[in-house]
Formats: sequence, structure tokens, C-alpha cells
Amino acid sequence: MATKSILKNVHIKNKNMGKSLLRALEDAEKQTVSTLIDIKVLPKTMLHGYGHWWRVGQPQVSKSETVRKAYEALKVELAKARQY
Repeated sequence: MATKSILKNVHIKNKNMGKSLLRALEDAEKQTVSTLIDIKVLPKTMLHGYGHWWRVGQPQVSKSETVRKAYEALKVELAKARQY
């Protein structure tokens, strides 16, 4: 399964959290609709004024012209974002 190979490069301190995340990712791969996985992080980490949401991406490939245009607009805005 692709999920396990991806997680080889992820460091998770809490082993139970890692197992829970793996189960959630494996389940998400089986779904036929979009899936949101809510991952708790330490307070005040990686926010830097961006609020409480992380940008998780925009489809880069789509049959929809609207989605393709949204991705191009996103690329322009991401070029302005603070680099880590």
C-alpha cells in the first residue's frame, strides 16, 4: 500500500498517533469521496499569523476549466507566501 511507503519518511513521536494516522490514511485511500483528516498539532506551531488552517492543496489536474484556473491563481499567491 502506498501509504506505508510515504510514512517511512515521517517522524511521529507518539506511536499510537502514528498507528491512528496510518489507519485513517488507509481508510481514506478506499473512499470514493474527498476525505478530511484532522491532525492535532502543538499549540503555536507553524501558524505565524495564518490562522488555524493549513493549506492542503488544490488539484493540479482537472477536466474542469474552473479548477485549472483556480490552481493557476493559487500558484501566483503561493509565490508571495513566506517560505520555510
